[in-house]
Amino acid sequence: MYLYIAKRLVALVPIWLILSLLSFSLLHLAGGSPAAVMLGVQATPAAVAQLDNQMGLDQPLPVQYLRWLGNALHGDFGQSFFLNSAVAPALVTHFEVTLTIMLLGFVVALVLGVGAGIISAVHRGGMVDSVVTLVSSLGFAAPEFLLGLLLILFFAVSHPLLPVQGYVAWQTSPTSWFAHLVLPAVTVGLIQAGPLARITRTSLLRVLSADYVRTARAKGCSPLVVIVRHALSSALLPLLTGIGLILTALLGGAVVTEVVFNLPGLGELMLNSALHRDFPTLQGGVLFVGTLILLMNLAIDILYSFVDPRVRLG
Repeated sequence: MYLYIAKRLVALVPIWLILSLLSFSLLHLAGGSPAAVMLGVQATPAAVAQLDNQMGLDQPLPVQYLRWLGNALHGDFGQSFFLNSAVAPALVTHFEVTLTIMLLGFVVALVLGVGAGIISAVHRGGMVDSVVTLVSSLGFAAPEFLLGLLLILFFAVSHPLLPVQGYVAWQTSPTSWFAHLVLPAVTVGLIQAGPLARITRTSLLRVLSADYVRTARAKGCSPLVVIVRHALSSALLPLLTGIGLILTALLGGAVVTEVVFNLPGLGELMLNSALHRDFPTLQGGVLFVGTLILLMNLAIDILYSFVDPRVRLG
């Protein structure tokens, strides 16, 4: 097991280095002097030269990259010009909001997606199956910002039941904290419940006709036992693949949803950084999010090896 994990970690190193190179390149994709872009058209040559020297932009690109990479490995992404603070603590603080939306959205997607997929597979070819298939297909097409706006119209304009803007910290009021995050979590969760329902349905249909499932039914096992203990456990590997993809999509969806609901998460931070030409924050944010995605994929690979030992042995 430990050898398998070590191999997976080694395999991630070149991918992470490519990711870091792409993140570093954001500083130079705008064209011209990055310092001039950050300071704006009104910047004097002296101010541009001072910022060039402060950020090390007057050095060769390989030297700049190696210095930035070394600092990033120690958790130092530089100083944010927009926030006037270090980038790393700002990323962690804003990520707390994003992570909360992700986890709540994952619960919504897991409960609705897996539940709907099971019901659809059990009632294959019926009206319920058709409805679940139709609704889940909409999940592939509906963007987060559109569903978020529809929820805002319903819960803020037509039926003012929940707050749809702003954020309240958990320490201030747990009830208000949860109320402000319900709609964003439902937004990202409903979008991802559709694909998860399709994956669950397809996986279950492959095993419901297997001999051991028919044997379990013939022995008098209840439908719930047949589905949960015999069928669903055998369909776990494809489901894990779907969960891995959905976790990545939840991260991206949470970033978009934060902008719609005006939440102080990574989405708002990255948007404001782009608008204010805060390249150090953009660089750190892209590398931070990309690293999270790589780690989530690694976690799914490790879960694979626990569920099916053939993965780590083969």
